[in-house]
Amino acid sequence: MERLTAVPVYTPKDYPDIRELSGADDLPATWEEWRVLFEASQAQWRRERRYDHRNVRIRPDRFKAWLDSKSLSASEHSRKLYAQELLELRIARWLTARTAEETAVAAEEAARAAEQEAMAKLIAQNPHAYRMATLGRGGHRYLEKAERQARSSDRRQMIGIVLIAISATLVAQYLSMLARWLSW
Repeated sequence: MERLTAVPVYTPKDYPDIRELSGADDLPATWEEWRVLFEASQAQWRRERRYDHRNVRIRPDRFKAWLDSKSLSASEHSRKLYAQELLELRIARWLTARTAEETAVAAEEAARAAEQEAMAKLIAQNPHAYRMATLGRGGHRYLEKAERQARSSDRRQMIGIVLIAISATLVAQYLSMLARWLSW
């Protein structure tokens, strides 16, 4: 996955508070001036077909707390670093949620496969009695379908296990990357 670059953005309401922070004197005097420069850079990136960045809103109160905890000033480098940290945390949360969702789907598939396998074993033990007792007329099509599903249940269970393993590996990799990044 290509690394996304965070671009700090500000609302007109928050901009004066950001400007008041120590070290933020490199920002234009007004939000309108900043917006013009920002839109020009966005247009340039679109012309270059660069879509490797995401806008990240900087809230002055949270940013100040982060600066104080790191003993930094609100320089351009600090603003970019903070925005990048926020973006990486959002990505990590999204990946965790996605992995949890994939794991739940895989677990449902494994449960369905186990249920189908149990049905197939029941049918295999006494297919004729099962057919006669529960299926009635035309039930042979249902029985054949159940038998086909039983044959494929082992494959489904393996797919579920592989999906869970892949999901866990991805989470571990992204959390490791996030931990390395946060230790800068």
